Amino acid sequence: MQRSDDELGTLFEAYRSACPDPEPSPLFMPGLWSRIESRRRSTQLFGVFAKRLLAGAAALTFAMALLIYGPFERNRLSSHDTKTYVEALVDDHQEVAELDVPATGDHP
Repeated sequence: MQRSDDELGTLFEAYRSACPDPEPSPLFMPGLWSRIESRRRSTQLFGVFAKRLLAGAAALTFAMALLIYGPFERNRLSSHDTKTYVEALVDDHQEVAELDVPATGDHP
């Protein structure tokens, strides 16, 4: 077991000597921060766009709700005959029954 640990330690030492840690240049941190800031700006622009789109959608929804349930719709509905669904079906059925021609064979 000791022999494999010594061989592994020798391997790691050889690797460290072959691949030394790179020294960062003086521009490493400023370059890193500039890349971080550029990504932040793009996500901030997307956030602003999303908020404006959401506000526009909310305003459009509110305007459509006003048009549907506003005073113009109430006036239009009150001027028409107010029937229930069943009453409208009965009236329609009576109109169709009046138009039906009896099948007596008297047709030319």
